[in-house]
Parts: sequence; structure tokens; C-alpha cells
Amino acid sequence: MLFLLIVIKDLKVTEVKDTSAKFSWVVNSVSNEWKNTTIYVFPDKNLTTNPVSGCHVTDENAEQTCTAENLFSNTRYSSLCVVFEKSANVSLARIDFQTTPQKPHNLKVSSRTDISISVSWEIPENEVTTSPIRYIVKATGADQECASEESKSCKIMSLTPNTAYDLTIEACSVDNLSLCSEKSGIVKGFTTPAAVQDLQVDNVGSRKAIFSWSDIPNGSGELKNLTVYVFSRGSSKNETVNKCYVIGSNINSMRTCTAMALSPNVQYSATAVICSNDDYGCSVDSNAVDFQTAPPAPVQITAGAIGTKYIEVRWTPALIQGFDGYQVVAIPLSGNPQAKPQTCNAAASEKSCVIRNLQSATRYTITVVAYIKTSDGKTLYGDTILFLNLRTDVETYFRNIIAVFILIPLFILLTFLILFALRNRIPALHRLFNRKLEVDIVPGPMTTISFNDAKALDQQFQLDFLENPQDLPPTSNQVKKFSTELI
Repeated sequence: MLFLLIVIKDLKVTEVKDTSAKFSWVVNSVSNEWKNTTIYVFPDKNLTTNPVSGCHVTDENAEQTCTAENLFSNTRYSSLCVVFEKSANVSLARIDFQTTPQKPHNLKVSSRTDISISVSWEIPENEVTTSPIRYIVKATGADQECASEESKSCKIMSLTPNTAYDLTIEACSVDNLSLCSEKSGIVKGFTTPAAVQDLQVDNVGSRKAIFSWSDIPNGSGELKNLTVYVFSRGSSKNETVNKCYVIGSNINSMRTCTAMALSPNVQYSATAVICSNDDYGCSVDSNAVDFQTAPPAPVQITAGAIGTKYIEVRWTPALIQGFDGYQVVAIPLSGNPQAKPQTCNAAASEKSCVIRNLQSATRYTITVVAYIKTSDGKTLYGDTILFLNLRTDVETYFRNIIAVFILIPLFILLTFLILFALRNRIPALHRLFNRKLEVDIVPGPMTTISFNDAKALDQQFQLDFLENPQDLPPTSNQVKKFSTELI
């Protein structure tokens, strides 16, 4: 009857670790005697052997705790709680439990992509593996994890590109996943930037190519630069012949870059890589795009025959084969609304072309470009480097009007001025421009007149001329008459 006076209530394992277990219980007793309590720990369900561990408490309080040490990790045990009172009353209680696996160590990132992080770890050498263990790695903030029971590595998937994560690992019993070791220390993991999407060639010239791409997610890391590598078709990025890049915010705001100094009429491939801060690293190569540069422009262009409706253009080629031909374009510069751009095409072997259907008396800018037809059916035009500014001739009736109303009078005036300038050097011109009144001398009887008579004669001439200014100077017959009267 004395044995029944002691009752052990609520015996439980409150905390279990890889090498220890903490017990708590409540003793109900009708007496106030001191109590001596011992916890004995035995191998799983084997209470007949010697205990492997235990703990001892001497306490008059009803609620008691103690911790059993030096246990094996990941191992099942049975424990027996024995309470003695001074009066020799005894009470027993039993509970089974299992220690946790040991904490893995040396967690590290082995590889990563834009959406995944691969990790590896080490298992303590003295870990007990009789019960299966599951190792769980969690990425804090992403609610993503990976687990492994047999290997020492796993990969966390479905992460955000260009983002930092806190990684931890714990070992849990497969039989009871709530029975886990302590978590390891935090290890930083970084996803790389996402690969460049939709890389394409927007425009190709003889010596350049313009690339564009889709918007790239930022993540928590700061995007530093995006580089487009250009290499010969069939080779790799390691044999880059040229590249272009953009930095910082321009990666998503501009979304374009231009590779220069390429060789004309050559087949190339291109791929893009984007890099973030040093911890985040760089993306994998984007999709590769193939393209071909256009043929080179002629090294010289000149004008041939020019008419009212046509212009002949000649050039010196820079390349004689490997392309399809030339296109010559005439773009009007004047405000003539009837003038429209006109073109003519020539084969690759030709060196001239006549542009027709032009407007007369109109100035045009003339350009010559080489072109090639690609395998996808597109026509690829080369760069425009040289140009001419030429004017078509005036129509014939316009020339006649100009000749009649402008050129002929100008010619007559110019001829007169030339003859007038030469009047003193050519006798005939001298007589033409320096004519004076000439009086014919008719032989007759010689007479002598006085000075007064001559003066009177001169005054008579002047009076006649003043009275009749319309009269012409006296003729030779009049002179004879005046001479006879004087005689």
C-alpha cells in the first residue's frame, strides 16, 4: 500500500539533442518526505541490460527535471524514471525517445545558376546511420528547399535571378521529420543574373551590327554590364573578333548596343552575357544569333552623262565577287513636288548605272550601295559612304527662251563693247566711231576774202542752224553756192 502513495505524472522528454535528453516530471505524494529520483537510460526497449546513461535529482519539489548526457546521435532509447521516498516508497515510470542526428558541417555553395543554387556538406564521422537521415537545406526568404538522404549535396530550384539568399542545413530523422538537429550557421548564396533573352540583330551594315534584347530582371543585385561578343560563324566566344557593351541602368533603358569595325561581307555569330556585382557573378551565354555583314561601298563614284531626265553614275568597286549587285539611289533636294526618289540596279560585275525618270532642272543626291540576298530571302544593303550632288539639264524650250531673251541681247552688247574698245587700233573702226563733218573742196577761181567776210559767213551758218535746227549740216552744193555769192 505504501508503494501506491507515490505517483509520477507527466513524465516526458522536453528537449532532445544529438547526445543528450532532458526529462521533466511531476511527483504526487501524500507525504512531505524528501524524494530521490533517478532517470535510467537503456537501449531501445531493452531494460534488462545495464543503463547507458542517466541522471539523478534529489529535490523536495514536486516538479523536477534532469538531463541525461553522453548519448549516441540518431539512436532510439528507453528511459525509466525511479522515485524513492525516505519511507522506502517507490514509483516507476517509463518513456521511449530518440536522439537527433548530428548537425552537418562545412555547408558551401558548389554551383549556381540564375534560378538555382547547388550546395554540398559534410557528415560527422561518428554519426549513427542505423536510422535513415534526411538532410534539408533551406533558402531563407524564398520558401524553397532541397533535401537528400543518401548523397551529400542537393540543388535548390525555382529561385529569383540575381538575388542573395541565406542558406542553412539541418539533419532530420526520416521516421520523425520533426526530430531535427540544430541548424548550421548561415551561408550566403547568390543566384546569377538571368541569361539575356531574345538577343537579335536589328540592323547590319558593311562594318557594324546593332543588337537588341528583352528586359532583364534586376533582383537584389545591381546589374553592372551587358556584353555582346561577336565571333566568326562556326567558332566560339573565346575567339571574339569584336564586342560591344552597355553599363548600369542603360541595360534595361537602352537595350541596344552597336558592334563596330567588322569586316564587310562576312558571316558572324553573336552571344550576350550580363554580369552583376562580384558576389552574384555573370549569367550564362544567351542564345546565339547568326548574321552577315553587307558588302562594302564603292571606293569612288563619279558622274557620267547627264540629261534632262537621266543621270549616269559610275563607280570603282571595292569588291568584285561574293555579292549580288549595286543599287543607285537619286534623292531630290529641291522643293519640286513632282520629284521623287528614283533607283537603278546593276549586277556585281558592272561599274555604272543610269537613273531615269528624273525631273529636269532638279538637284539630286546620288548614292551607290552594294547589296546581297541572304538565305532567308532578305536583301542586305551595305553602308552609304560616298555621294554626289548633281543637277539634271533644263528642257530644250527653256533653253530657247533663255537664248532669245537673254543670251542674244547680251551677245550683241558684248560685241559692241569689244568693238568700241578696239576703235583706235583698227582704222575701219576708227572711221566708224569717229566720223566728223567733211567738206568737199571743188576747184574754182581763187579769191581772197577778208577776215570780216569770213566771220560774217560763219555767223550766217550759225543763224541758219538756230532758226532751223532740224536741218542737216550744209551739203557740198550749199557750200559751193555760198562760195559763189561771196565771190
